[in-house]
Amino acid sequence: VPPEPFPRTRSQKAAVIGAGPAGLTCAFFLARLGYPVTVFEALGAGGGMLSVAIPDFRLPREMLQKEIEYIVRRGVEIRYNHPIGTQFSINDIFKEGYEAVFIAAGTQKSQRVGIPGEEEGVEGLLYGLSFLRDVKMERKFRLGRRVAVIGGGNTALDSSRTALRLGAEEVDVYYRRSREEMQVTEVEYNEALEEGVRVHFLISPTRIIRDAGRVRGLECIRMELGEMDETGRRKPMPLPGTEVFVDADTVIPAVGQAPDLSFLPADSKLERTRWETLVVNPNNLATNVPGIFAGGDFVTGPTYVIQAIAAGRRGAMAIDKYLRGDRTPVEIIDARAELMAETRPLDLEESPVEKGRERMTILPPEERRLSFKEIECGFAEEKAREEAKRCLRCDLSR
Repeated sequence: VPPEPFPRTRSQKAAVIGAGPAGLTCAFFLARLGYPVTVFEALGAGGGMLSVAIPDFRLPREMLQKEIEYIVRRGVEIRYNHPIGTQFSINDIFKEGYEAVFIAAGTQKSQRVGIPGEEEGVEGLLYGLSFLRDVKMERKFRLGRRVAVIGGGNTALDSSRTALRLGAEEVDVYYRRSREEMQVTEVEYNEALEEGVRVHFLISPTRIIRDAGRVRGLECIRMELGEMDETGRRKPMPLPGTEVFVDADTVIPAVGQAPDLSFLPADSKLERTRWETLVVNPNNLATNVPGIFAGGDFVTGPTYVIQAIAAGRRGAMAIDKYLRGDRTPVEIIDARAELMAETRPLDLEESPVEKGRERMTILPPEERRLSFKEIECGFAEEKAREEAKRCLRCDLSR
């Protein structure tokens, strides 16, 4: 039976900017609280970075779409291809009768490496986020045979594995730190190596070499790790006299992403941090402008999806309080605490026997790099049941 829309018990309208994890979560909980809510999304698809920046071989679009369709069926309106900017601003949203706005625009802007030769319009220079988004949106672009990826995070690995699937003959990742500082899981790192990606550590590009407006390669220098920096990681230091040239006809910088605040009016009174994010109250995610809230990666910078989801839920609770004139702090109570408190004492005679995790079957590397098919094959029913039996959290079944 298809789910029914949540009952509309409130008259005040709320708007959400961005149909990513934070925005969709905020909209869902606002609808559940009885509010009419509209999500304004610049792209033609919802899901934010989950939809346009994570390749299908890691997260198939149809799985995400099912979740979005459920949210829509519960009464949330999503206006696709409806960017907020000069043609339709936040002020226009309020003019349409909305009384609160939650900004959850994510981190859509690729950070620059900051080296010579990194200029707009150079053929063969593709930024990681834009590259992954163009692939997912089936936009046309030119990819060379020898691809050099700059960076050491998930976007760098996703870009490198995507380039292989698009037919690149050689794909090399250049990272200025060591494997220990690389912020990717062991599983995804090993999968990339199995598929043919080559990763080079302690090396940093210093210049993009161009010829007649096209990328021809990279100038790099070897690095060594020095003292700890402000992030708690050892700072990479260049080693003089170790310069090398890397032959490449496509360079993909993937060194980070940041919020893009360009859609805000030039005369916007929204207070910003020195990192070009919005200043918000950490409890209720309110900005300095009444009625405008913000959360998710747009405020914190790139982080885990579940944290963006949590911010969306907190934003919905805060907006509900604001529209009802309740100025008390937002409180999120962990309902599991009561269940855990009722757990009976451990009976040593019934101590569980340790049982290893079931291993999920994945496609072989030679097959993976030929398509964007999901690489994890899932569990057969029998194995899924065996894996579920390993769980000792009895409260989850209540």
